[in-house]
Amino acid sequence: MKKTNSMFYFLLTIFGNSNCMEELTQKIYVETISSVLNDQEKIILSIIQGNDLSAPFNNIIEYINAVNVLSDKQQNEMFKQELMAFAYEHIKDRFAIAESKLSSNELHEKLTKAVKVIYEYPIDEKKDEETAVQIAKLIMAGADANLEISQHKENHILFHIAKAYVEQPWSSLVPLLKIYGAKFDGRNAKGLTVLKLAIKNWNTAMVKQLIVQGVQVEKSDLDFARSEIGDTAKGDTIISILKEALKFQKPRELFMYSATYSV
Repeated sequence: MKKTNSMFYFLLTIFGNSNCMEELTQKIYVETISSVLNDQEKIILSIIQGNDLSAPFNNIIEYINAVNVLSDKQQNEMFKQELMAFAYEHIKDRFAIAESKLSSNELHEKLTKAVKVIYEYPIDEKKDEETAVQIAKLIMAGADANLEISQHKENHILFHIAKAYVEQPWSSLVPLLKIYGAKFDGRNAKGLTVLKLAIKNWNTAMVKQLIVQGVQVEKSDLDFARSEIGDTAKGDTIISILKEALKFQKPRELFMYSATYSV
C-alpha cells in the first residue's frame, strides 16, 4: 500500500514524544502505531473504492473526524492529518489518473480554459456536465482551488460559479472546492462576497451550497437580497433560505442537500 511522504515524519514525531522509553519499548510502540495506521488506511481505501466521481469524499471526512485511536490529543490530530493525506493521494489515483500526470502549469492552463465554459451561451448541458467533471478532476490532481482566473470581471472560480447562467452542474463543485482549500471569505472588485454575488445572480443552488459549507450569513446579506431580488418568486425563496440560516448556529443542518456533479 502506498505511503505518503509524511509517514516517516509522523512516526518520528510520535517516537520523539515517547518520554525516553527503553529502546525495545519504543520499537514496539512505533510498530503498533504503524500497524494501527495501516488498518485505518485500509478502511479509508475501501470507502474510496465504494465512492464514485460524483462524491469522491463521501463518508471519508466524517470517518476521519471520528477517529480517536491515540490518547494524546496532539498525536491523534497528527494521526488524522496522516489519514487525510492518504485519502487525498488515493482519491487522486482513483479519479484523476490522467490529470495527475500533468505539470502545475498544465493543470492551471486547463483549469483556466475549463472555467470559460461557465459563461458560454447558448447553454450546452452535456458540455457543461463534462466540463464540471473535468474541473473536479483537475482540482483533485493538484490544480489550485484559489487560482486567479480573470473572466467577466471576476478572478476566482467560486465567483465564476456564482455568476453562471445555469445553477447546475457548477454549484455542485462547491463542496469539492471547499475540501481542497478554496477561500470563501474573499470579495470581488465591487466588494461583493461570493454569497452576495450568488444572491445578486439569483443562484439559489449556490446560496444553499455556500451555507451548507459553513459560510456565515449576516443580516446585511438578507438586506442585500431584499434590495436586489425581492418581490419575485425566486427572490422570495432565497430570502427565506437566508432568514432560516440566520436562526441556526449550524447552518449545515438547514438542508438535507447532497449535490453532485453529473458523470
